[in-house]
Amino acid sequence: MKRLILAVALIAVAASLAFGMWRHETARSVRFIGLVAGEEAIHPARAFQVAFQEEVPWNTTATLTGPEGAVDTVAWRLPGDRRMLMAQAAGPLHWDTPYRLCITRQRRAIVQRVVGPRVTCTAFRTQAEPAAEGPKDAPVLVALGADAAYGSAYLPILRAEGFTGRSIPAEDLDRDALKGRAVLILASRHLDEDQIAALNDWVQQGGLLIAMKPEGGLMTALGAQTLAAGTIHGASLEPAADQEATRALSGVKLGLHGPVELFRMPGGTGPGDAPSLVAGTAGAAPTAPRALGQLFDTHSTPLPYPAGVTLRRGRGTVAIFPFSLAETVVLTRQGNPFWINQERDGSAPRRPNDLFYPDFVDLDRMHVPQADELQRLMANLIVTAAPMPVPRFWYLPDDRRAVVVLTGDDHATPDGTGQMFDRLLADSPKDCDLAAWECLRASSYLTLATYLDPARAAAYSEQGFELGVHVDSGCHDVPSPELDHIIGEQFDEFQDRYPDLPAQRSERLHCIVWNGWTDVPEFERARGVRFDLNYYSWPPNWLQQRPGFMTGSGFPMPFVDYDGRVLDIYQTATHLVNEDGVPQDFGIASLLDRALGSDQYFGAFAAHVDYTDSYADRIIDAAEARGVALVSSEQMLEWLDGRNASDLRAGEWDGSTLRFTVDIRPGAEHATILLPRAFGAARLTTVTCGGQRLTQTDQQIKGIDYAAFQTETGRCEARYGVLSQLVPPSTKTRDVVLVTGDPAP
Repeated sequence: MKRLILAVALIAVAASLAFGMWRHETARSVRFIGLVAGEEAIHPARAFQVAFQEEVPWNTTATLTGPEGAVDTVAWRLPGDRRMLMAQAAGPLHWDTPYRLCITRQRRAIVQRVVGPRVTCTAFRTQAEPAAEGPKDAPVLVALGADAAYGSAYLPILRAEGFTGRSIPAEDLDRDALKGRAVLILASRHLDEDQIAALNDWVQQGGLLIAMKPEGGLMTALGAQTLAAGTIHGASLEPAADQEATRALSGVKLGLHGPVELFRMPGGTGPGDAPSLVAGTAGAAPTAPRALGQLFDTHSTPLPYPAGVTLRRGRGTVAIFPFSLAETVVLTRQGNPFWINQERDGSAPRRPNDLFYPDFVDLDRMHVPQADELQRLMANLIVTAAPMPVPRFWYLPDDRRAVVVLTGDDHATPDGTGQMFDRLLADSPKDCDLAAWECLRASSYLTLATYLDPARAAAYSEQGFELGVHVDSGCHDVPSPELDHIIGEQFDEFQDRYPDLPAQRSERLHCIVWNGWTDVPEFERARGVRFDLNYYSWPPNWLQQRPGFMTGSGFPMPFVDYDGRVLDIYQTATHLVNEDGVPQDFGIASLLDRALGSDQYFGAFAAHVDYTDSYADRIIDAAEARGVALVSSEQMLEWLDGRNASDLRAGEWDGSTLRFTVDIRPGAEHATILLPRAFGAARLTTVTCGGQRLTQTDQQIKGIDYAAFQTETGRCEARYGVLSQLVPPSTKTRDVVLVTGDPAP
């Protein structure tokens, strides 16, 4: 009997212990970050983020399953965060297919035997294959693969650099798709044999291929070989000083985000291995690969691997990058998606800068717009290595190199908004042209506690100023559904107070409260906002008086969400902030002078004033002294929409004459077009549009000589001529005879 009682007692104790351990381990719940059960439109290459309440158990596994069964899945822990697990398919998932992600944690021995492992699952569906986008006759083609999560960002990048492009699914890449194209950006690592053959022939005939992380088989087919060297995260690129496309960008390291797949090229990639590439050269013999830049690790130690190479194949050029330029640009601009909803800087509430704090941006290089410079590298590559002159739009109206988007947040000041607007009216030239940005204008966002007479507000709006609500959530963290409700409620109340104002299309939240990666802009977009100003540098003790580019960019570009979708709302960094601890005059001068000077760090610099000090006056004084326009967010948005909707479609290049079509949309009437001044051995002689010969001005942008001109919608011709070899050396420049013909030697 005693033995029976003892046995029952032991069983009870064991059961109690097992139940206690089961409850303890059950409490270790997991959360799928940015993934809702049943969610659709997940990118096939997405890396899934799983958060644990405690440290990730060592025996945790991740499994993806689909209609065909289990999918090879890779799982890893985030460096520096023991509570975060990442999971991703070893290869891309299929488009428009249901999948299930399960996280399995082995329990302690007794509990494991009783109830088995703990499994947490969620179901989702991948997004449909992307539809073709852009003009059918665009000179630049982008092929999007299921293995490039941020590939859709290449079109906005091309538009930002002034090029007209078209994107198609990589599955549709064939000889017909390549016909007539000057450039292909390959955002896919895998092609079939027929596609590789078509691509090889196209390059041999003169095409420029820019391949992002191509796989070994494709590189071999293009005449290159790789030596496996592994993958690193967190690196930087210093552009080469000996190539035309990179020379003006050299001397500064540009940070890279996302995986960098190291490789070597046989034959060397250092300076002096081969003559410089010459755009437009036909029938040139293959050259050894040339490095586009030097790769450095996170400690600024040079690595024995190139940060990109170019090589000739027949009459064409291949550029190979070991990283995704689109991915690194998006992450540089928007911050680390694996840090969402984290209070990292110790200064509540959560703000966009928490996505960068403390080291996602190198503060010692914050004065360099690193994302923009990477885009300039690709733009220079297109201009110097394409088989034809490729026209592009300039960044700003006319020949402007900088503009200040002047915005204020009015927290119930007596008349801060009115006083700033009145000064801008007084300083504007008489009979100024508002559309040409000759008038000084600004935006002001008013909290609901701020009073401005509705009739006065309407009068300011009629004169080109922008007014809107400054949404205030109490300067503290709130869940996304509640923040969404607050934004909608305050927008509605503001519109009721000011019924004569146009619908608000730009916004900055009080305390720049932020949730998720793109939650806030998605809430704003649902209310008609398309210009977000919430990214600004903060806090002062982090910046240590450094002015510059937290987002690595001086220009607005569309947000890109967690699954690579391009959103219809611009991310606009607020570069000039009166409360960020940067000495005010120094910060203003630093940005404007670097844009106007030899650094050529161009930009549309948004400013934050709150009418509590003289910061607005300092900005206005500095801009007027330098001839820099002051515009509202609404004006900047109108320009961006007009410019990005405009097209430059190259129709034909016969070796001496480029025939192309210009389509200027409303809002971009002051657009300037650039053509390379030189192409191979030839130089641009005349540009004719609509039968009228146009005046050209010379511009050197990032080391490339351009001819700049303006025109209206219509057909244009640009003629290039070759310097006659019969001209004696003593002949003066004005007497040199130009002959037309094929500039190729």
